[in-house]
Amino acid sequence: MDMNDYWQENKRFLVTLGSGFLVFVIGLFVVQSLYGSDLSTAKRLRNRNRGDLNAERYSAAHRDEASDENDALRAAIDVLSQATAFQPRPGFVVEPGGSPSGTYFTRVEEVREDLDLLASRRRMNYPDGWGIEMLETNNLPEIERRLEALDLLERVARLAAESGVDRISRIVVKLDPGFGSRGGLGALERTSVTFSLLSSAESVTDLIVASQEPASDEGSGGPLAIGQFSVENERNKIGSVKADIEFQVVRVKRDLSDEEAGQ
Repeated sequence: MDMNDYWQENKRFLVTLGSGFLVFVIGLFVVQSLYGSDLSTAKRLRNRNRGDLNAERYSAAHRDEASDENDALRAAIDVLSQATAFQPRPGFVVEPGGSPSGTYFTRVEEVREDLDLLASRRRMNYPDGWGIEMLETNNLPEIERRLEALDLLERVARLAAESGVDRISRIVVKLDPGFGSRGGLGALERTSVTFSLLSSAESVTDLIVASQEPASDEGSGGPLAIGQFSVENERNKIGSVKADIEFQVVRVKRDLSDEEAGQ
């Protein structure tokens, strides 16, 4: 078959093929003219980044510096944790081998007796039983937290009497909502002990100031964390206020960073 016959038989196909090739070439020139420089720049960046990936960016000195900074941060976290976390006094800790419930009941009776006597001397009114709950459990973690709350309660009640507070109308103890829940506890655990007071503004102020005193050899455990606070004038008594002060037993989960690093 000669070329003339082939052309006659396949003229439409050849024209279509040639037109498509021509459009492709024209498009290629258009793309090259519009985006050629950008493509060249992108290729150079790609090649350079490939080279950077193969090169070692950090030396042993960099790793040692990062390790030192990490150690310093951990030390700072330990210092802040110790400053923030509540430190219970020896009498409010379950001793190894001791009975958790027995320790709690003993301390409750002692605290009630001591506070009753102090309040009587200072002529301060207080709620029956000082808002202390008698537990029906021997669960060590819960009793440990209840003992810490009892320690805080005793400290604040004593400070209130010494500050001249006229009346403690209510005391409410609440464990952290995460304790015993499915979600669990976070990095900070807070047990709240809320005092509702009726007294002069001066005595309430003195109580708050006294609660922030540093630790002393006389048995003071140091500053007490305060959460929510509200105060309003008492309507029927000039110069008196109603105040709700939430003190907190703060527990810090110090090994949180270690657990996260191991995950």
